[in-house]
Amino acid sequence: MRDDASAVEFLAWRARLTIRLDHRRPRPADPAGAAPPRPFAVRAAYFPAAGELETPFFDGPSLAAGDHVAGPAVVAEPTTTLVLPPGAAATLSAHASYLIDTGARR
Repeated sequence: MRDDASAVEFLAWRARLTIRLDHRRPRPADPAGAAPPRPFAVRAAYFPAAGELETPFFDGPSLAAGDHVAGPAVVAEPTTTLVLPPGAAATLSAHASYLIDTGARR
């Protein structure tokens, strides 16, 4: 927006935001073989190779170490979203990392 009558004109804005995130550790795996994770919603999602599919959405922070999510699925984390197309899968490690199998064959 331009204001020629103003004494000061800003041509560019720059800002930086820094926050400290909790170092999340997933809940430990249930040695008795807990039930598979449950989605918080099931919605239609479009995947280029498969079209529109009913897709479960999972809350990442509620997953336990060792939980396995098979695609099509979406895992919502506080700072990112994992989209798992059909044939892909993700397993949450004990270090809160996702081990993703893309389903691609070599």
